[in-house]
Amino acid sequence: MSEPASVSMEYIKMVNKEGSFFNENNVIKRDLQNGKSEIIALCINKRVADAMVSGLNLLDDNQRRWELE
Repeated sequence: MSEPASVSMEYIKMVNKEGSFFNENNVIKRDLQNGKSEIIALCINKRVADAMVSGLNLLDDNQRRWELE
C-alpha cells in the first residue's frame, strides 16, 4: 500500500475557497450553485464551524477525485 499524500495548508485553503460548504458564524451551509444554500448544521461556536467546514470540503474534494479515477 502506498503512503498517503500530505495535505498542505495551501491545499486546504484552495479546497475551502472552491468548496461548496461554508459557514456564517456558527451555521454551516452548503452552496447549491443556483443562488441558494441549505443549512447543514449548527455548531457551538464559529471556531468549531470553521473546522467542520474544512473537513467537509476536504471530504467532498476527495470523493470527487475518487469518482474521477
